[in-house]
Amino acid sequence: MKPQGEVEQTLTVLEARVAQRRYGEALELAQGLFPTTEGQAKCEVLSSCARAYAGLGKMGKAFSMMKEVLSECKDYPAIQARTVFEIASFCMEDARLRRHARALLEQVVLGFPNEAIAKRALMYLSDMMVAEGGRVVTIEKLASIYRKVQESDVAPNVLWTLGILVKDEKRRLEIMLWLVENHEGSGLWDDAILESARILMKLGKYWDAVEILQRLERRHETSWFLVSYDTRAFEEAKFMEIEARLLATGDKRGAAKAYERFFREYNGSRLAKYAIRKAYNLYLDARDMKSVERVRRKYGLGREVGP
Repeated sequence: MKPQGEVEQTLTVLEARVAQRRYGEALELAQGLFPTTEGQAKCEVLSSCARAYAGLGKMGKAFSMMKEVLSECKDYPAIQARTVFEIASFCMEDARLRRHARALLEQVVLGFPNEAIAKRALMYLSDMMVAEGGRVVTIEKLASIYRKVQESDVAPNVLWTLGILVKDEKRRLEIMLWLVENHEGSGLWDDAILESARILMKLGKYWDAVEILQRLERRHETSWFLVSYDTRAFEEAKFMEIEARLLATGDKRGAAKAYERFFREYNGSRLAKYAIRKAYNLYLDARDMKSVERVRRKYGLGREVGP
């Protein structure tokens, strides 16, 4: 056996050769590593070989090595998932192999739903399904996939993709609310809240929109991590809540004041400039010319300001 440090260094070079598309060199390195590796290191070599053969267009060899990874590397699902995904990527580049690509992408999503790469596989898979079978067929297929992976990490991504494809607003709302209620730990939770609020406002359910937006706001206000690092969704929720309250009450002056407060609290943010413009125009609509002039002078707005 070679020293561990030497093996790791060679594995790094091997991975670099595959990434650089120097597939022949990669295979030469791999042959020297096989007798000296075991466990995870051997699985990494097998994976690199599978991808190198695919890069050379030797798909029979690539599939054979991939099957070896799947049979011998069960303790390393991340390596297995990546291998299948990469072979699928090569298949997507060849029209003759696209049917294999779809099957392999589905294998990643269903077989390795807790691996991060399953989310990437899902994106490619859904695009392929829409292109080949249309939106309605894809919705049905994604619903079937969700039922099989609903306790996994990729489940909320399946729901989100499904929801975005659905045209009926009420049905889309049901899907987004299901994501909100059942996948609170997902990185898509905020997006599902915001999408739900948008739909509720379209449906005229303004107070329901306010209520669900406040759920997001409360979560961000009580989470140190979210307060510190993720302000986009919080600011958007605050902004949308003002609009929802305006639509519910018709109180233009009250909404204008709320937009002014938003501008002061989030000055410099993406939405702040829109908030002060909305305040200006709402004061105009309410014929509150004193406030119009105050806002114009204080914030340097011209009379041509539009929504």
